[in-house]
Amino acid sequence: MTQAAISSSSEPSGIGGWLILPAIGIAVAPFRFLANLADYFRLFDGLQPGTLVHVMLSAEVVCWVGFVVLAGVTAVQFFTRKISAPRLYIALLVGQVVFVFADALAATFFFNAQALNTDTRIAMGLLIAACAIWIPYFLYSVRVRNTFVR
Repeated sequence: MTQAAISSSSEPSGIGGWLILPAIGIAVAPFRFLANLADYFRLFDGLQPGTLVHVMLSAEVVCWVGFVVLAGVTAVQFFTRKISAPRLYIALLVGQVVFVFADALAATFFFNAQALNTDTRIAMGLLIAACAIWIPYFLYSVRVRNTFVR
């Protein structure tokens, strides 16, 4: 047996180890995003169409629909171990950070709302922490490199 064959069989692969945590998150994400989307539809009651609030909420709904689709595609690619799964997962994480930041900025600009209220700071902190942990893991992990090969 060659050295390459020995080392490749002893290297970690498959959805195990620390990769279990993002697997759980990816499996739950489409449903979590759908729940967020449902909350937005409740906000439309009593809003006059064409107002700035209505337009902004509509834009947010479009973004959440995009997140639902991206999370679903990412989940399928992840659990079928496609080579595109790590990049899709990273895009999902970064997209959420950009969305929360842009949403807070838009609320401040259009409605003079406090951009970084407690909820927004918590959401940004959690998303940035997730990016700081999982992006390097998906880029440099031997397990990830050996798992997503199809």
